[in-house]
Amino acid sequence: MVVPVLLLVRLDTAAVDPTMVANLRDVIGSLNGKTFYLACDSQIVAAAAGDNDPGMFHLRPQPSLLAGFLDKVASAINALEELLRKQSGNA
Repeated sequence: MVVPVLLLVRLDTAAVDPTMVANLRDVIGSLNGKTFYLACDSQIVAAAAGDNDPGMFHLRPQPSLLAGFLDKVASAINALEELLRKQSGNA
């Protein structure tokens, strides 16, 4: 029997930007229950609106403030955003 493992990642809360945390919560909520292709379709619909709607990245601070996140976590966040943008044609 395989026992599930709970992985806790601790962040230096003093170093993590609260607007980036809000952005990540919003993106995760937007992705919840969607396949990769449905997520891309959501981005395509946002782009088709024609008003520079960033879609699920509307809360993303500019520039992205990933200080305080583990390097692997920051890399994963950047990779996800890049994949969604490229696949949806918003690169």
